[in-house]
Amino acid sequence: MSDRAYAQFVQRMMFEGPLPVRFEAATPAGGGQLRLLAERNARLLGAIELLEERRAEHERDRLDDATAQELARMDAKLNLLIEIVTHALAPAHGLPQRQRVRFNAVGAEVPDPLVPDDARHGRLLLSFDACLALPLELDCEVEDGAGAGQRFLRFVHPGETVVEALERFVFRHHRRQLADVRHPGG
Repeated sequence: MSDRAYAQFVQRMMFEGPLPVRFEAATPAGGGQLRLLAERNARLLGAIELLEERRAEHERDRLDDATAQELARMDAKLNLLIEIVTHALAPAHGLPQRQRVRFNAVGAEVPDPLVPDDARHGRLLLSFDACLALPLELDCEVEDGAGAGQRFLRFVHPGETVVEALERFVFRHHRRQLADVRHPGG
């Protein structure tokens, strides 16, 4: 199964970059726990999509009239409120260190030191800049197949809605990267 899962992983578009990430070894989640995780992850990915969409719209718009300027002030206030809530919700020990990861809806490739050698199952926690205090929690199995210094984590039953949301997230990230290459600094 692992070779097949890793082959599916590398054939799909993926996010690649530094994120606050950690792995927690755990026993496999049951059906009810997986369903709750899937619902929470779907809500979180939906919120991230909305936040990123609002920021992109704000960057595209030229604020020429008074209404648009007032909306920009309200947007700035909401961003500040989000930052305050994020700071208040952040764990006392802080976020995990940023690590270079690659992931898509199939699984993730993480640096080898993140995963204990004896771990076979666990949770991957990914924090995104749009919502640092609430990590995405994905039940996963530790598999073989990754390159040297890397571990491959295959996501276990993330839920159809989460799979679709992860695919949209990866696509939006890829699209932004292409736009940055085509229009550097702008």
